[in-house]
Amino acid sequence: MDYEQISVGRTHEDRVVRVMLNRPDKLNALGWRMFEELFHVADGLAEDRGVSVLVLTGAGEKAFCAGADIDDVSKLTVSGFRKFAGCTVDIYRRLRALPQVVVIAANGLSFGAGCALVMAGDIVIAAPHARFAQPEIDVGIVGGAALLPRHLGNRARAFEMVLLAERIDAEEAKDLGLVTRVAPEGGLDRAVTDIVARLLDKPPTVLSMAKEALVRCEGPPDNETAFALQQDLAAVVFNLPERDERMSAFLNKG
Repeated sequence: MDYEQISVGRTHEDRVVRVMLNRPDKLNALGWRMFEELFHVADGLAEDRGVSVLVLTGAGEKAFCAGADIDDVSKLTVSGFRKFAGCTVDIYRRLRALPQVVVIAANGLSFGAGCALVMAGDIVIAAPHARFAQPEIDVGIVGGAALLPRHLGNRARAFEMVLLAERIDAEEAKDLGLVTRVAPEGGLDRAVTDIVARLLDKPPTVLSMAKEALVRCEGPPDNETAFALQQDLAAVVFNLPERDERMSAFLNKG
């Protein structure tokens, strides 16, 4: 596949794959094409035991991924939105299931579906200016409810992030367990390089099996039910007039 919205490279004798979301003019927002390209990469890595680490980051300094591309979402029918929302679920599942350790370099805003990508990471290193949010409610969409309470160490804060669309900074994200560590100012690339080097020093097969054990033993395990419920609710609200009003206002502001 020819990649148009991501860039893919290999380093360390092909043991590390680096994927960059490459739509800086759109704050690396996820649309149909980017989902397709990410699926292609993930499916290839699922069969590639020679790769030990996947590093996922965003182009530019402003955003890792600002979420779903509202230009795409605003044109959808209810059935189309269900399919689009399912892409977020699918990429989360595929990244979690990879035999490679997934390192997220959160180089800026990580909102909505971008925050879901962060939660799919095994190790998340954030730039000091990174911000995290589930702001979907402000454009009339249900988002974040399936994953955020399961990934944060503070249920109450997860509810605030979903219901109030509150943003959190990198340090709070680390305290809540969403982020593994915060890099020094200007030191994100170096911090990622150091982590990758430490991972590559481990026995490759054992590293992969250790990740699998961690993912499979996480609790509670019922993500399938949570995802299904969130998608059902999201599809219902997507057809409400108030969703259309809020989304139109968002697209027309400024």
